[in-house]
Amino acid sequence: MKLSVIIPVFNGAAHLAKTLDSVFVQSRPPDEIIVVDDGSSDSSPDILRSYGSRLSVVRQENRGVAAARNTGLARASGDLICFLDQDDLWPADRNRLLVDALRANPAAQLASGLVQILYERNFPLLAREDHGIMIREYLLGSICIRA
Repeated sequence: MKLSVIIPVFNGAAHLAKTLDSVFVQSRPPDEIIVVDDGSSDSSPDILRSYGSRLSVVRQENRGVAAARNTGLARASGDLICFLDQDDLWPADRNRLLVDALRANPAAQLASGLVQILYERNFPLLAREDHGIMIREYLLGSICIRA
């Protein structure tokens, strides 16, 4: 099963290298990593260039995170798709566990695992959201879905 990872980026320099490194340390590495730079004006493009050919980078005018994800999805060639935001991290064995779960359960359309949310925001969190760094198992960055 071929695994594609799609990472939308917009001015994500603060956490981007940590995010990419969490993908590269996976015990089951992805077959392709598609990063969609959605018009960044910070040092994100420089950070992406520093990873060389390990990334497939697409640059587009800023159209928002959903459009960036759709751009990445249109280029993905994997049987399985994972999304990861520019400010989130994956535990090191995440991909292997999710791919194994889908392989063992052919009728399942997705498997869910953990993702660490660093919460890079431009506005204050609501009181009910103020968890600092959170670990969630039900957000887009936590799933692996059949293409």
